[in-house]
Amino acid sequence: MIRIILSVLLLSSVAQAREEKLTSFASDYCTFYPEGTYYRPGLWQHCCLQHDLYFWAGGEKNDRLNANYQLRDCVEKVTNAKHAKAVYAGVTAAQYSPIKDPDQKFNNAWRSRPDYQRLSTEDIDRIENHLRITEYPFLPDWMKIDLIDQLRKRQAP
Repeated sequence: MIRIILSVLLLSSVAQAREEKLTSFASDYCTFYPEGTYYRPGLWQHCCLQHDLYFWAGGEKNDRLNANYQLRDCVEKVTNAKHAKAVYAGVTAAQYSPIKDPDQKFNNAWRSRPDYQRLSTEDIDRIENHLRITEYPFLPDWMKIDLIDQLRKRQAP
């Protein structure tokens, strides 16, 4: 009887761990860097927002690198290589900082997970559901759709 009770408790704790509640998505856009030029404020703000969204969702180390490359390329597309290189240098250097803000670290949707972990199909479904039912007025629908599409492409063999 004790074995049965222990088995049930163990299984329920494993199920609870799998159903870890996702943290809310938040963004400060371009941390410690302007979000546009003097004459065009907010010019590349959407690039930083998208980068923050990818960081929130997480994944493997290569996914982090790709998010940084995507940010660099996005900024370069809307402005120039000088700003793109500066933004990229900033996010690259930040990963080596001894001071980490839990809301800005890679994989911050999953507080109890290691920094790098491949997202399962169930994880992506949970992210999609979270973004669908949680109100984020600052987050455009196209960006949510793009994130889920990119996450699903990672799952392809």
